[in-house]
Amino acid sequence: MAQDFTDSRPSWGSRVDEDVAIIEKNFAALKSLFSGASAPASPVAGMWWYDTTTHILKLRNKDNNAWLSVWDLANNKPVITNLSNEITAAMISSALKSPAANVEGLRKLGTGATDACAGNDARLTSGVPPDASVTQPKLAYTAGDNLIIANDAQAEAVSTSWGKMKETVVVRGGTLRIRFEGNTQGGGVGHFAVFRNGTKVGTERVTSAVNPTTWTEDIGNWTANDSCQIYGYNEVGGQQPIQVRNFRLYSGYAQAEYVVA
Repeated sequence: MAQDFTDSRPSWGSRVDEDVAIIEKNFAALKSLFSGASAPASPVAGMWWYDTTTHILKLRNKDNNAWLSVWDLANNKPVITNLSNEITAAMISSALKSPAANVEGLRKLGTGATDACAGNDARLTSGVPPDASVTQPKLAYTAGDNLIIANDAQAEAVSTSWGKMKETVVVRGGTLRIRFEGNTQGGGVGHFAVFRNGTKVGTERVTSAVNPTTWTEDIGNWTANDSCQIYGYNEVGGQQPIQVRNFRLYSGYAQAEYVVA
């Protein structure tokens, strides 16, 4: 292809056929992006050149002192010179490696001792800190004074046998601090206890007081979706109902989960 480009204008004394030939060569060079096996002569900044030896489309830089490779026409892809011409799967695989234990780096997901998450059990030996992976045991409840669930509405019962008065569902396992208030009306003797899924797990509380009494107890071995309940009964039949209110669950984590009215 033509690479010659004449910048001079035709003179008055020149022959028309010679001027037309020059113009044709100029158009041919522009049309072919100065295609050729070697760089065109007298380049200028912003000039294109299709290097037919390497099949690379190049552009003259703004300082007019170098050719910038732009596009690989043989493979129809851009030329990324700062990344060894292209990003390959091998490059990614080589870069994404879990470094040695206690060495900062980009860790891949996996089950190896130095991988992220699965398999990284805490190492509590001297000088080696525990890992920071998220596991279900680490999300478990621990007893504390941070309110996470409140079921405060008053409930009443007149039965002389255990019956459910309050209930809420826990979303994680662990140990909970459970607090509630109970009282009787009209001379009865109220019995109250924390139940889990219908089974008594808390200390039985007894009162004949009209004014509410508050009880607090730490109870463990909860699992996700367990029903935490308050059961009660009045041992004196025919009396006014017993009452429960302000049934609340507390944890060591300061994070509210939901509120049941």
